[in-house]
Amino acid sequence: MVSNKTGDILSYGFNCSLPNHDRTSIHSEENAWYEFKRLWKNRQISEKKLRSGVTMINLALTPSHTIRMSKPCKKCSNFITKNANVIREVHWSDADGQMRSRKTSEGFSDATLSSGDKNKHLKKAKKKKNNKNM
Repeated sequence: MVSNKTGDILSYGFNCSLPNHDRTSIHSEENAWYEFKRLWKNRQISEKKLRSGVTMINLALTPSHTIRMSKPCKKCSNFITKNANVIREVHWSDADGQMRSRKTSEGFSDATLSSGDKNKHLKKAKKKKNNKNM
């Protein structure tokens, strides 16, 4: 999360697994937002830095440092859109390693479920089972 007013990095996040939980992971967008909110709540981020909102920058790297797709998934897009009064713009890397961006006010109607989304895997398994029964 970067201040649009000062250019300061306000928080950062990364994907992390949650062992023994229903959810499989916390996405980098969520992680950065939770850290941002914690710092804001504890008044460690000044109002001056927030006057023009913040930009979320999301970049995904493989272990060999290749840039890969990091567009916010449907769940992350929803919370980003709900917080558009603070998060004004989002930048992400696409499958070709190029950076893309969108104003939060434009929405993310083209967002898809995360590849790790538990519900996505359940739907896929159910569909496969139904196809076998036909």
